Amino acid sequence: MALRRRDDVYLLGISCYYHDASACLIRDGEVIAAAEEERFSRIKHDHRFPANAINFCLEFEQINAADLDYVVFYEKPAIKLDRVIGTLAKRYPRSKDIFWRVMENWGREKLWIAETIKKRLQIPKNKILFSEHHLSHAANAFYLSPFEEAAVLTVDGVGEWITTTFGRAKNTTFSRFGFTNFPNSLGLLYSAFTEFLGFEVNEGEYKVMGMAPYGKPKYKDKVSKLFSYLTYSGFELDMSYFAYEYSSRTNLTGKFLDLWGEPRKKDEPFFIPRYAKDLGDDESQYSAEVIKRSQYYADVAASIQEFTEDIIVNFARYLKKETGSDNLCFAGGVANNSVANGRLIRESGFKNIYVPPGPGDSGAAIGAALAAYYTVAERKTPTPLRHAYLGKEYSEDQARKAFIGAGYTPQECSSDDELLSITADLLTSGKVVGWHQGRFEFGPRALGARSILADPRSATMKKIVNARVKFRELFRPFAPSCLEEYATEYYDMEAEQKEQYPYRFMQGVVPVREKYQGQLQATTHVDGTARLQVVYGDVDINPLFHSLIDSFGARTGIYALLNTSFNRRGEPIVASPEDALTTFEWCKIDALVCGPFVIKRAD
Repeated sequence: MALRRRDDVYLLGISCYYHDASACLIRDGEVIAAAEEERFSRIKHDHRFPANAINFCLEFEQINAADLDYVVFYEKPAIKLDRVIGTLAKRYPRSKDIFWRVMENWGREKLWIAETIKKRLQIPKNKILFSEHHLSHAANAFYLSPFEEAAVLTVDGVGEWITTTFGRAKNTTFSRFGFTNFPNSLGLLYSAFTEFLGFEVNEGEYKVMGMAPYGKPKYKDKVSKLFSYLTYSGFELDMSYFAYEYSSRTNLTGKFLDLWGEPRKKDEPFFIPRYAKDLGDDESQYSAEVIKRSQYYADVAASIQEFTEDIIVNFARYLKKETGSDNLCFAGGVANNSVANGRLIRESGFKNIYVPPGPGDSGAAIGAALAAYYTVAERKTPTPLRHAYLGKEYSEDQARKAFIGAGYTPQECSSDDELLSITADLLTSGKVVGWHQGRFEFGPRALGARSILADPRSATMKKIVNARVKFRELFRPFAPSCLEEYATEYYDMEAEQKEQYPYRFMQGVVPVREKYQGQLQATTHVDGTARLQVVYGDVDINPLFHSLIDSFGARTGIYALLNTSFNRRGEPIVASPEDALTTFEWCKIDALVCGPFVIKRAD
């Protein structure tokens, strides 16, 4: 182990026991390493204590748990338990079926997190701190941003009690001047529609976004009936439509279903004739009833999506009026709504927007550590986070052993130029490539470290990757990774807008310029938009990925690639070379490029 410098201040942030458990290590206020537990356990959205992620963080910095100054949990369990017990008691006897199950769960792990941390890390209790849930979200956004001051918005399902906050931050201080409490939750409202549309809650919300452009927001008036009141700075839900206060089986009451009708079944066929070219299916395969239901559910998705966007934009405008700031920091699970983020950039009135690469609960581990650091430490200069490559890197020797152990004889490139030439030729010839390079990304987006890449020019490629590689719904779009130099040429944005951090982290949707929609068919959604990653040539970020897109552009004239996460359906994004090999074999990817090695599938 390396010797720790005497002036180093180390804090470990932890998030777990709900979904997307994670750990983060900061040194003197700078994020050194961070990872979700799922990347190591291979259990998607793993919520358990992040032992593997913690071990990675410590090993990366070559320190022991004893070297930590503090360990910070991302929320306050006792206050959260107060909300849970109070809500279940208020809803008794409807809640009686889940009361003891919830209490057992809390009694087994959630309430005793301090004891768990003490035991697992062998540290004294006086080194264990607890942040507040939405403070962790706020700190994750502001302290990672490049701003000296900003308005701060956090929106999610629920923390201890709070679901939405309005605040302002300057230097290292944060103040909150408005909030909304449970059960009034924009995140839980969206999750209710996620369930209604046949998708898994806390997993399928992005599928609702993907379905929405196939419909029209014709039911926004019905969405408004779910509110007792709604203003530009707050709202109250009519809880007679929702069951999440007392049920673990469903978010929806009979009154909700009376208003909206029969829920869509899981994996129900989805087909709309006017989008047959995009969906890639023969209309004759589907009955009139399936087509009718598909259009209805698409219209419902469009309605809740646009309604949610409207609320978020109005929240931001309220913050702009109250703070007068030019800068907005946005976090919480709802900040993963990339369509809403695109509208914030265009419509909120703020000049600059920051959404962190992991705005949800996994990123709250980072926020918890940063919030504590700027409370207890003397150093007062936050370090902006310009990239998301915070995970583990695997050596060439590890990759070589993995390939040989699996029976492969990989081609080993002698230089980056050779590697880039081979990969660009594969992509240009229509091959689908698994790309495994450097440290893996933190957060839900693949940003060119653990990506499946393909030619963005052909609509056929979208069908190929959806059906043959990802085995997922054909209505779901793919994102483009575009060189910064060409972003304003291909996409309808101003020069200053392309600098916005949501686009660095693939967290914002933008219109594709009409003249390029035909040349970027595989990454242009049916509404003419794309969830864009702008790729910069910074030598210290991801130069190899930038060079790959540049090499592809030199061959094709299009300086962008189709980029989707390197994983198979139902699994987390790959971490190790072994994970990459398994996915390569299972998904029928044409080639795997891992470090300097290339494996091509036999024709």
